Amino acid sequence: MLASSEPPPTPFQEQQVIFKLALLPHAMEDMEQHVRSKLHTLLMKYNEDAGGVLLAIYHIRQPPARRFATILHDLPFLHVQVEAMALVFTPTPGSVVTGEVIKVTGTHVALLVYGLFNAAIAREDMPDAFEYVSGRGEWVCNGGEGRSEGRFALGEQVKFRVVRVHEAAGLLALDGSMREKGEEPRESVYGHHHYHHHHHHQQQQQQQQQHEEGEEGEREGGGWRYGRQKEQRPQYEEDVREEEIQQQIGKRKAGGTHDQGEKKAKKQKKEKDDREGRGKETDKEKRKSKKKDKNRSRNVGGDSSD
Repeated sequence: MLASSEPPPTPFQEQQVIFKLALLPHAMEDMEQHVRSKLHTLLMKYNEDAGGVLLAIYHIRQPPARRFATILHDLPFLHVQVEAMALVFTPTPGSVVTGEVIKVTGTHVALLVYGLFNAAIAREDMPDAFEYVSGRGEWVCNGGEGRSEGRFALGEQVKFRVVRVHEAAGLLALDGSMREKGEEPRESVYGHHHYHHHHHHQQQQQQQQQHEEGEEGEREGGGWRYGRQKEQRPQYEEDVREEEIQQQIGKRKAGGTHDQGEKKAKKQKKEKDDREGRGKETDKEKRKSKKKDKNRSRNVGGDSSD
């Protein structure tokens, strides 16, 4: 269904790659084996130096000028450089790939490309002759039901053109199109390009939930633009939660101020009671002292008259 005068670029490239590895000191017992084990952990992940997903690594060797490992500062790692040939999956906009249909809906078709990579073709990128038949769960070409290329059904092998490439946490996701290059997208039932924005947002959320948030920011390279966005809750929910938190903080502050005021009032009352109590005791002592003085003066007067 895709016709083109010139062959599309292949998404598979064989290239020489220089890998910079950091190994633990115990790797010295068998450096070659530890280098291979370290390189194997890089397979099936996006590699910035290679510009794609590493599918295979072979012909591993150390450059003649870097045959010794180096230790930087006080870090307990052996830093080595190795050269290797690598088979890299590097799809770019315009590449033609083949995928197996694994899901069919009225808004898009999901595919598994070469059994490894997720891809999606939106309704807007379907040919105009295709319509979704809900009863059959298929996209069918008018007048082309008898041909394998005339429908999109589960298990069908579909060849399509890559229009966008997304990378997050070392994984790739592709957006494809069945329309001719340069042809305008068909009108969306939800509005122009509604599905693209919605589907891209869903893909980013799913990939971020499956993997820890990386330290990579948005960057450009190799003709691609890729990056990760932080997963966000709806703005209204954040506002409500923020308001609730602020209310709780306010209540705690108000409660703390109220408790402090009560404690201060009790303390002042106690001090006042203590002062009044001491004053009453002093008055009693004064009255007793005066009474004693009067009794003494009376006793002295009686003695003198005798």
